[in-house]
Amino acid sequence: MSLRLLVYVEIRRELELLKTIPPQTEDDMRECLQKIKQKMDELADNAPSIPSRFKQKIDEMLKSKNHDRIYQLTPRVEPKK
Repeated sequence: MSLRLLVYVEIRRELELLKTIPPQTEDDMRECLQKIKQKMDELADNAPSIPSRFKQKIDEMLKSKNHDRIYQLTPRVEPKK
């Protein structure tokens, strides 16, 4: 398995863990998400670029489909004063 694929697997597991056992505080959640974002940014920086024709085909295919979300974040409601 390639190193890049292993990092994606690691990120997926971290997200699953966050969904299953969320951090105690909002600050802890932000910190966890920031670490995941950093890993994803590093992957993007090191990823090879794809030909534009291929990307256009994928974009058209994705636009024509409905995408159900795995993670649904509920909006935070501020208490009324």
